[in-house]
Formats: sequence, C-alpha cells, structure tokens
Amino acid sequence: MTRDRHIHRNGERGAILLAVLVIVAVMSVTAVALVDDIRFGIRRSTAAEANAQAFWYALGAEEYARAMIEREDGKRLNSAIGRGQRFDIAAGAMGGRLLDGSNCFNVNSLVVRTDGGRYRARPEALDQYARLLSLIEIREQRHRALGNTLADWIDSDSQPMNRGAEDYHYARLSPPYRTGGTLMADTSELRAVRGYELATYQAIAPYVCALPTTARTTININTLTEEQAPLLSMAVGEALSLEDARRVLSVRPEGGFATIEAFWATEEMRDIPRTEEIDAQISLETTYVTLQAEVFYGDAYFALTSLFRRRADGKPVLVSRQFGGVT
Repeated sequence: MTRDRHIHRNGERGAILLAVLVIVAVMSVTAVALVDDIRFGIRRSTAAEANAQAFWYALGAEEYARAMIEREDGKRLNSAIGRGQRFDIAAGAMGGRLLDGSNCFNVNSLVVRTDGGRYRARPEALDQYARLLSLIEIREQRHRALGNTLADWIDSDSQPMNRGAEDYHYARLSPPYRTGGTLMADTSELRAVRGYELATYQAIAPYVCALPTTARTTININTLTEEQAPLLSMAVGEALSLEDARRVLSVRPEGGFATIEAFWATEEMRDIPRTEEIDAQISLETTYVTLQAEVFYGDAYFALTSLFRRRADGKPVLVSRQFGGVT
C-alpha cells in the first residue's frame, strides 16, 4: 500500500513538473514574440518617421525651386538649368537640379483639340515626329506607324489611321485594354502603345515629354545640349542636318545667344529660310521647368520630380508632381 502511495505521489509530481515546463515554454515563446513585435513596431515607426521627414524635405526643395524660378530672369535661369545643388541636412543630405522641360517633343501635340472638345490627329506634328524618329535612327519603315499608333492612342475616334491601332487591336491582347482617348499624363504610357517595345521606348524617351497641352513645345536654344541636337534639327527641318545642329550648339557663346538674330546669324543657320512655324518653336526662354530632387535621411531615400510652367509674368505654376524612391 505504502509503495503504491509513493508511486502515485511521484506521478503527480511528474505531471506538475511537466505542466510547469509547458507553462514556462509557452510564456517564453510569448515573451519572445512580444519582444519581436515591439522591436518590429519600433523599426516600423522609425522608418515611417524617416520617410515622412524625407518627404517634407523634398517638398522644401520644391518650394526652393519655385522661389528660384520666380526670382531669376530668363538669362539667369538659363544658366541655372542643368546645374545641380547639394545640401547637408541632419542625418543625411538632399540635392536637386533644374532641367528645361520644354526641350522635348510633346507627344500630346500629335493631336489638336476641336471646338467640341474632341481630339483629332495633327498632320504637321506627325511629319515632325517622323523626322525626329529618323534623326535618332529609328528604322524608316516604322516612322509613320509609330506616329499613327500614338495619335490613335490619344485621339477621340475609333477609326485607326494607316498602320495605326485603335481599341479593336488592344482588346485582343491578354490582358485586353483600351486606348487612352485623351492626353498622356506621362511618357511611360508609351509602353502600352503598339510598336513601343522596350528598346524603342528607351531610344525615344530622352527626346519626348507629355505636357498637359496639345501645343507644340518651344525649344530653348540656350539650354539645349549637344545630345539634344536632334530636337533642333527636327524643329528647323531638313534644311538643318544633324551635324550642323550639333555644330551650332557647340559654338554657342558661353552665356548663350543674346538674341534670336544672333542665333540665325551663325554660319550654319544664315542660309536657312525662316518661317513663322520655325520661329514659333525656337526661343531663348524656358516655358516648362522640371525639378529633380532627392533626399537621403537616415535609412530613407525619397525622390521627387516636379514640373513647373512659367507664366508670361515669370511666376511658376506647379503642373505635376511625381513621387518615388522611398525605401
């Protein structure tokens, strides 16, 4: 009897010990989980705070750029285009640069807005776009097709142009989709248009933009780089070869051309007939200014691209703002 009672007590003690060990194990796992959750919460809160601070620094850069655009006259603004600035800030650094947002071919100029509010193709812009494509060495057989598919993407009708593409083409793709039927908001939309494969898009992207207007862009010859010479040759027409366009930009005075007449008096330009259409696209002023800003704050990185339009009185108006780069 005594032996059985002893065995029973040992069994109870073993069960209690096992229960205690289970409880301790559960509490240990719970404690570790709580500590991990707290640690993760702290990291998440710290990252959110850093990203928010980087965001506000980027908006500060935008306000600085706005003030600079408004303060500088056309000549001083031209000298600031392309030059970057960098500032040290607490726990990081920020920088930015202004670019001429007008030195490009506005893809939305391939259409014109009618009195009824609809968009239809603009033949003269399609001709100019085809010339640009030839200058950047896109195969000649594709010039018209690329222009027409792009105009079809933007215009309001459903009738495809010659070698163009309307809803019927895109509806057969997987997944199916439709044309935009309105102005493009960003040139990245080109990737959805038939014919704009990655290689084609990468070749075209440095020379095009999507401005919120159907107007053809006015090229500033004092901020145009030699790499952008195809835009000058495109605007002037076949009378100005790409080589001559590069040459006239390479001999440009250090402070830029003082007048339009000084530009037309250069050896490469003096024999080229001027027209109202050409004069409308050549300027010494910048209409659109792009800010590219980036902020490094702690472990956060924030990128901001802002587009300003300079009004006739010199005041900048924010047209668009794109965020990116938060890590």
